Amino acid sequence: MNIVFNFNNEKNEQAFIKESLDHGIIGIKGHRSVGGVRISLYNSIDRPSLDYLLGFMNSFFQKL
Repeated sequence: MNIVFNFNNEKNEQAFIKESLDHGIIGIKGHRSVGGVRISLYNSIDRPSLDYLLGFMNSFFQKL
């Protein structure tokens, strides 16, 4: 399953992608022609990885 979303503000979207890379979260930049953020959640993702992602997202969005 892929979760795809866009930010209303391009600057925030780019900051989210950059900070995710700084936290070792890779491959979330959306399609080159549509942009956005794409998070892939497949059966192979484990709970600690999901918790790490959610922690990062919560921290990022609290700063906005």
